[in-house]
Amino acid sequence: MVDVLLTHSNHLYSDRKQVRKMEPYPPLQTLLAAACLRREGYQVALFDPALERPETGFEQALARHRPASCAPAAAARAGGSPVVPAGEKVMLATTRQRFLDDYIKIRHAEGRGSQDSAYYLALPYRDITGRLQDQWTIRAKSYRYLERHVLPPIEKQSGRPLRIADLGAGNCWLSYRLALRGHQPIAIDILGDPLDGLAAGRHYQAHTAFPRVNAEFDDLPLAAGSLDVASYNASIHYSTGYRRTLTEIRRCLRPGGCFLIVDSPIYQRREHGELMRRERHQQFQATYGFASDTLESIEYFDTEMLAGLGRDLGIVWKVYRPWYGWQWALRPYQARWRGKRPPANFWILAGRFTT
Repeated sequence: MVDVLLTHSNHLYSDRKQVRKMEPYPPLQTLLAAACLRREGYQVALFDPALERPETGFEQALARHRPASCAPAAAARAGGSPVVPAGEKVMLATTRQRFLDDYIKIRHAEGRGSQDSAYYLALPYRDITGRLQDQWTIRAKSYRYLERHVLPPIEKQSGRPLRIADLGAGNCWLSYRLALRGHQPIAIDILGDPLDGLAAGRHYQAHTAFPRVNAEFDDLPLAAGSLDVASYNASIHYSTGYRRTLTEIRRCLRPGGCFLIVDSPIYQRREHGELMRRERHQQFQATYGFASDTLESIEYFDTEMLAGLGRDLGIVWKVYRPWYGWQWALRPYQARWRGKRPPANFWILAGRFTT
């Protein structure tokens, strides 16, 4: 199986003049596209229909190479049909757009983003607008812990720049920081917003360039075994199915590679996570007029859930517990005193697949 199957529409027998001359054109542009894709690490096959019957020849090429790009990746890799019903495509596109519309409204209303490049270059250490400094203070502490305690042993073991997928990259600040460390990040998100999505990554390109790709967690345009590290930075809790999401990243990781989960809420008990979900949806409904529940995102982890993922997918977890300060550490006691649900933990999880 390959990632991409390329072809072209220059069919010799559809052109009587070319049949008389029998001097078919070489598919130079298709060959060039294949070379560029292979250079980026994709497995590529090419079907040249110039001297063949294009319909039957292409069907045979599809059956022989089973490209992941001709279908949703999961279906193709399972050997399923390469055709998605039109109704399903429309439904998925509509759902995705509704989610993005709601998400952008909330993020803009919260005051995220700026027209000033200095805003992005200061992240995560400082929000120069002052609007969300408390949140960015937590993000900065998480990143400092990541760069001091989590990344160094991975870097030492590799001994070379790491190819890292920044999944749910948002405005791309993490990709920028990883590039400054000498790594090769690729920023991936479904949001292209110029203030809080991939388009905001333009502010970093003059300082250190990195690719930005619009894609979903569960259908990544990455070759099998092409990543050293995948980082879900305050993002994986938007997944609608952790098993599906993590199965996809397992495909993309090289043997011995790992994935990181940073700044996603983790609870001891599932009912506390469900309480948080209901509270958030009620808050959004009261504040913005919609519950922001178009996608049935899971929105949290709990310890039983992590154990189940480890058992079912063969994941060995390593848990890091950054210190966020005494005020943060006292939150569980304050919640208990007030009769509230326990607050989430924001541990850093490092996962490696054993199977």
